[in-house]
Amino acid sequence: MTGLRALAVVLAVAAAAVATRAGAAAGPAVDFGRCEAAVNQHPERSESFRCFWEVARAGKAWDEAARRLDAHLARSPGNPRAQLTLAWVEWDRGAGRAESLFRDAAAGFAAASDANGEVFARLGLAWFLRR
Repeated sequence: MTGLRALAVVLAVAAAAVATRAGAAAGPAVDFGRCEAAVNQHPERSESFRCFWEVARAGKAWDEAARRLDAHLARSPGNPRAQLTLAWVEWDRGAGRAESLFRDAAAGFAAASDANGEVFARLGLAWFLRR
């Protein structure tokens, strides 16, 4: 390997290392767009709303997740899927609304005869109360 070629390889490796460190320091990309798309396509699925909590956790973007879920609740008050997901987000960020959101979600699922959703909301409430 010639001196010039060796220098080029060393510089390329160094540039890759710097770029990798910069990407790691910035954390994972926060993409709530895929969550919005999922909710628009399948608002009846809990997984669509759960995307907000997953993205918030991965990118530590609690405030943005809460803002987006509050916006969904403003458009659809009493939506138990949005309430349940927001309860998890609020619990993770240490906000005081988690308990009432778990309770409201359980009541909403019960009113809709959605036993599966109600169980998840009541389990979340139980875990929250045991903390």
